Amino acid sequence: MPNIKPKKNISTLYNNIKTIIDTSKQEVTIQLNNTMVLSYWEIGKQLNVEILKDERATYGKEICATLSRKLSWSHFIEFIKVKDELKREFYIVMCAKERWNVRTLRERVNSMLFERYFFFRMLFLIDLCLMYLNEEENFDT
Repeated sequence: MPNIKPKKNISTLYNNIKTIIDTSKQEVTIQLNNTMVLSYWEIGKQLNVEILKDERATYGKEICATLSRKLSWSHFIEFIKVKDELKREFYIVMCAKERWNVRTLRERVNSMLFERYFFFRMLFLIDLCLMYLNEEENFDT
């Protein structure tokens, strides 16, 4: 008679393997998102230097002046939790502009709004720059 192991062991093995695969998928997704954000940041930095000639928009001064009036202490506690300076700045600006309450801010941070926003924004900017470069190329010929 063959040695048949109880189903409990097979079920446990299956669940362990499934957990390993799910965890690996999550880690890959996080790493991919981080790499994409860094890549798009570098692309934006080069576009800023080459096309915008390092000029910065003046809206930042206006935002700083009104932040303390629009955001609560609880908002600032949430901002402190965001370790990346660029992400923190993004959420501060969006929070003030869109008048998010603290709950909405937490939801946006947890849903990785920053990464999603910049991913699509960079795709748009890349398309815009390619059109600009294509027009310059056609103009030169």
